[in-house]
Amino acid sequence: MGQRNQPAVKRKVFVSYHHGGDQAYYDAFSREFHDAYDVITDNSLEREVDSDGVDYVMRRIRENYITGSSCTIVLVGASTWGRKYVDWEIKATLEKQHGLIGVQLPTLRAGPSGFVTVPDRLNDNIHSGYALWITWA
Repeated sequence: MGQRNQPAVKRKVFVSYHHGGDQAYYDAFSREFHDAYDVITDNSLEREVDSDGVDYVMRRIRENYITGSSCTIVLVGASTWGRKYVDWEIKATLEKQHGLIGVQLPTLRAGPSGFVTVPDRLNDNIHSGYALWITWA
């Protein structure tokens, strides 16, 4: 019996981003990579999970979004550094020991020092070599 031509299994990737500022980049990412990846997003956890309880929200992130994915891609725009849900999604990714990739969006400009402001947890993992950092092209 010959092998059947079965479609390749798409890897599931979770995309974390600031919904209020970077939705257009998420939409473009999703359109570009929909054939290669099963793109998962939280559909704005902030609106969906009506709780400020960190433990509860972290459990929801892990169980409903991060579990089943192999990697989290963080789209980093001008205001991403201060978004608590993005930070929690990065934390949940690290707890699951999944891959982590930061993508510098065109809206994230370098300051006078020549550096960009990235979420602290992502920045730490870029500098340790765990996370990748790439530029939106």
